[in-house]
Amino acid sequence: MVEADTAIGPARLILVRHGQTEWNREGRYQGRVDTDLSATGWEQAMALGERLADSGARTLVSSPLRRARDTAVCIGHTLRLDVGFDERLCELAYGDWEGLTQAEVKARWPDALRRWKRDPDLHPPEGGEPLPAAADRVRRCLDELAAAPTPVLAVTHAGVIRLAMLLAERTSLADFRRISVDNAGLCALDWPPAVTSVI
Repeated sequence: MVEADTAIGPARLILVRHGQTEWNREGRYQGRVDTDLSATGWEQAMALGERLADSGARTLVSSPLRRARDTAVCIGHTLRLDVGFDERLCELAYGDWEGLTQAEVKARWPDALRRWKRDPDLHPPEGGEPLPAAADRVRRCLDELAAAPTPVLAVTHAGVIRLAMLLAERTSLADFRRISVDNAGLCALDWPPAVTSVI
């Protein structure tokens, strides 16, 4: 959890990664490809409602991609919340890498993969979304979610959660790949991030 200290008081956001897909299990880059939950993913999605039953959530919003949407619908059914959708919660676009495993990407674009691993903030996949642009849309989305009745549940993707954590911690986007987020994992943030004052 990231603590924040602001004059108007922080809003609690609970970011939820969608349940597992077959591409998750196979280690494929999904990005904007609209994949379905696997059998395990459906079990995880249904279990999330029980895990979040005591969250006090008043707002539920989701990425419109099917794997997130179906996870959110399961949560909403248990918590009796309607689901809203926001395109800004979609996963990062991985361009030419979508649908491929890391080994397949390495075989085709070894130099590009090496640059992405070393400096993900500077070298997006070919045709993919640059991290600074993705971080900007995630920041704008979090600002709006924080104005909704809180706590807010946002069902989204690993890339979005990684960016949200880096933004909340005011950490460099270069650390993007060092953060791990499991399927059906949760991340609680107080938003907006704390502002340091110099006296």
